[in-house]
Amino acid sequence: MDPATVFAEWTLGRIPGEKLSLIASALLADGFDTPKLRGLAEAHSVEVDKNGPALLAAAMWELGIAQPTCEEAAMIASRRVARRLVRGELSVRDACADIASLSLGCDNCTEALTDFFFLLDEWELAASGEYGSLAQAEAGIREAAARLLEGETVEAGSRPELQA
Repeated sequence: MDPATVFAEWTLGRIPGEKLSLIASALLADGFDTPKLRGLAEAHSVEVDKNGPALLAAAMWELGIAQPTCEEAAMIASRRVARRLVRGELSVRDACADIASLSLGCDNCTEALTDFFFLLDEWELAASGEYGSLAQAEAGIREAAARLLEGETVEAGSRPELQA
């Protein structure tokens, strides 16, 4: 588990607050150990409900990870989805839909992410037999996912030595 990705997913509202203690425990198990992360892992549900977001932000600060903007978070999460597609953990359609949805709440998402809306439409049309072939639509989605991963750098706000 990568703390920068966790923070990005949290920023996008993709992690419910009640899972913060469990996630903190998983990060500790993966070797990311800070006092605030330990405190979050040990927190009772009432405390997590009240202070979970502040504890998570403080734990990420201790790890040297700044909270990403919505656009940065969407790119981090999209690259995670793209990696899962490449590894065969997600279907092409599901990966495309997930990446397309990641840019919805952001004002200035890159064209690289908003293109997945068009790719999803192409896939849907091909799957229904209305336009093009499904193989071509899936190839286009895979190519777009590969482009997301090209030149992938250490995510904004994170320290290279903490990347898992």
